[in-house]
Amino acid sequence: MLKPYFLKLYIWAMAICCATILLTSCEDDKETIPVSDVSFDDPALLLIEGQKQILKAIITPVNATNKNVTWQSEDDAVATVNASGEIEAKSVGKTIITVTTDDGNKTAICEITVQKPIASVSGISMNKTNLPLLVGEKETLVAIITPEDATFKNVTWESSNDAVATVNESGEVEAISIGTAIITVTTVDGGKTATCDVTVDASQFTVKFESNGGSEIEDVVVRKGELLAAPTNPVMEGGLSEGLYLGVVDPNVGSFTFEGWYTEETLENKYDFNTPITNDLTLYAKWIGDTPEPVDVEAATGNNILEKSYNYLNTLSLATSTEYTLVLANNISNPALQGNFKNANVSLLLIGKGEERVISKSNQGNLFVFEAGTFIIGDKIKITGTGFGNFYPLSLQGTANAILKEGAKISDIKGTTANAGAVLVNSSDATFTMEGGEICNNVVERAAANIASGAVCISWGKFYMKGGIISGNIVKTNFNTHNIAGAVYINNWNQFHKTGGVISGNSAVITAVEDGKGKTGQQVFYSANNNNTSTWKKVDDDLGQNDNLSTDNVSNPLWKSVQ
Repeated sequence: MLKPYFLKLYIWAMAICCATILLTSCEDDKETIPVSDVSFDDPALLLIEGQKQILKAIITPVNATNKNVTWQSEDDAVATVNASGEIEAKSVGKTIITVTTDDGNKTAICEITVQKPIASVSGISMNKTNLPLLVGEKETLVAIITPEDATFKNVTWESSNDAVATVNESGEVEAISIGTAIITVTTVDGGKTATCDVTVDASQFTVKFESNGGSEIEDVVVRKGELLAAPTNPVMEGGLSEGLYLGVVDPNVGSFTFEGWYTEETLENKYDFNTPITNDLTLYAKWIGDTPEPVDVEAATGNNILEKSYNYLNTLSLATSTEYTLVLANNISNPALQGNFKNANVSLLLIGKGEERVISKSNQGNLFVFEAGTFIIGDKIKITGTGFGNFYPLSLQGTANAILKEGAKISDIKGTTANAGAVLVNSSDATFTMEGGEICNNVVERAAANIASGAVCISWGKFYMKGGIISGNIVKTNFNTHNIAGAVYINNWNQFHKTGGVISGNSAVITAVEDGKGKTGQQVFYSANNNNTSTWKKVDDDLGQNDNLSTDNVSNPLWKSVQ
């Protein structure tokens, strides 16, 4: 049996052993806390060459077990970083500093920008030291900082009297009322200042320009005592009024030349632009040159200039061929032209002044029918019509000639029984020439005639296409025996010569259910009689500028035989 002394020692030893075992067990079971993220307070830093700065990585969570990290610079030539996160700026440029956690391989980046050592502002000035303004005027002052490479160029602006003139953060000065004010600009770096004296004056005068038929010139406000700058010269948009003129004239080109500005309506004293302005002023334009006088057609029958001119020329006795120009400055609806035009010695150019002028017809019957002479449809003229039956906008008979010029249109016509949507040539001695312009979007429906086209029908005669465009025209018929063309129909023995222009997007449709002898050409159809034997040629594909085509050469591969 142990003595009491040894028994106590034994009990203490056993207690110590148990405690050690328990403590060791607890150490083994302690939880490891992983890193979830790493970041920087500032993802971008601006450093000066030679500057050093500690970049601190923020580990999340704060009680993570392993907070060890590694550092790396994308470009050591710009900035380096050591194992403690200390950055040293080496040279001007940009680089990325990356920190990576040992635990979890989490990363964060910081963009480092390195600049030259700071250049301090040494002075400031303004582009103006004196600024005269009128009430309500605005002008921006420019601050000029020295040296040019100063690092911090921020400035503040201030007016000594906001009641007279205000200034905003961009240096824009606005004159509020009559008086004086001093505008001060101050650099944030160094507090350098510069000033501009602003004088606000209400003495100003208005100069008006009376162009006397020329283009409008806007009024000008001039400060008292200053010189008036000469404005851009006005332009006379043709000195021609609406009417019939002998010869070929162009209403869109001025017949007058601007000579200068004068101080009175009588145009006696020419204005001197070296004279200081001391009062309100009106200046008057002087023009030199003559314009032709229009032919007097008032005695001719008609309700408008087109009717009067047509009827006048049709009855005029001429020994030789004579050219006329009819200038239209207004639209004309349903003109009542008396009879067919038969004056072989007249060449008539129809031209619009200013904007496009429209001649339209909305009742049944023909519009222009020429048996002789030459009819030229010129710039800014559009011929159109809708909602009627057998209608020919332009019908050429006898020895008549017609020419379509650039800028002219025969378009948006709708007829129901016509041979042609736009032009019918119906005489072996008649000729239609297309030098430019448009024949577009005309529609012929039901086409009771056994030959028809959406645009030009050469029943008898000649068609020369040298330019322009024929597009979007449509012809439809429910007669299963008829021959039709979307754009151009040429009847037997007649002539078609294409040396330019475009024929595209036209269509010919026979809607009859029963089979018949009717044939279609979507763009062109040619009925060619050879030794009294009918053959047919067609063009279904679009024809471009360089796709030349002629009835003299039916072997051209552009022609396709009609089965």
